[in-house]
Amino acid sequence: MKERKFRSAAEFAALCDDYFKSISAVVPVEREEWEKGADGKWIKRTVPVTARSGCPMTKLEWFTPPTVGGLCAHLGISRHTFSALAKSARFADAAAAARAVITTYLEERISDPEARNIKGVQLSLETLTAAAQKDEAAQAVPMTNAERAELLREMIENGFIDADSGT
Repeated sequence: MKERKFRSAAEFAALCDDYFKSISAVVPVEREEWEKGADGKWIKRTVPVTARSGCPMTKLEWFTPPTVGGLCAHLGISRHTFSALAKSARFADAAAAARAVITTYLEERISDPEARNIKGVQLSLETLTAAAQKDEAAQAVPMTNAERAELLREMIENGFIDADSGT
């Protein structure tokens, strides 16, 4: 499989967004109300729910669960390539944003009382979180001893650390 190349982080982010848009829809939130008609019979109506701000409420519905595998298939890349992009300074923010969308979906599934296979959702969430932390650690710039000493001095001066106790 020939891997796709991305010209810019903006292109990569837009293609990630295209994937999420292709498997979801924003739908209005509605509720049912009953009222008595002129003939005395009860009539059921569906009315939009409005937020306290007065705007009609909407919710995001997924037709297919968003996954890193699905995203990679849509982008035409492997998971390994996605992980490499997430570690690169150029694409890290876009990859983190894509992972955040998937993480939000998984968190919502865990809190859904009607959800099934919660253990699988928890495992997916843990795996995604661990991968994100690993990618963040790979981007970290190591500090020299002089930089550490300067940081500690600033923390002591600003009261974040007690110089006598070390905490």
